[in-house]
Amino acid sequence: RARGKLRIATVGCGAGNGPLQAEVHVTLWDTPSKTPLIISSIRPGSPRMNGFAYGDLINPPFTLRPEQEYDLTVQVAPDSGVFPSGHTGIGIVPEIGTFLAGVYSDGPWLYPTEIDEHAWEQAYMSLLSIQILEDLPT
Repeated sequence: RARGKLRIATVGCGAGNGPLQAEVHVTLWDTPSKTPLIISSIRPGSPRMNGFAYGDLINPPFTLRPEQEYDLTVQVAPDSGVFPSGHTGIGIVPEIGTFLAGVYSDGPWLYPTEIDEHAWEQAYMSLLSIQILEDLPT
């Protein structure tokens, strides 16, 4: 759940210490409507920073609405090179948002309807990332 009005520059996935081995897709979903808002392709040559590989810049940046719920998923295949970023204790800064649950889908390109009962924020946040430009006045 987003806390304030935020602009997203790009989304990414965990790449550990190396580049991705295959293209993966990170999707930002609108939870109430269950529709994709952003689908970003992240490739082996994509920019990497702090254990994450990032897709192209979103132009214009996408704005998250305050108190709106979103889901962020990564679509991967075996041997794609997606690995935890390596950050221990990583999480969503409370001023930015709140982690509500770990979710997944039964197949590619499907809204994540399944809830991971054993999910914890640090595990999920080491696999997905959002680069925020700045807070906007609400």
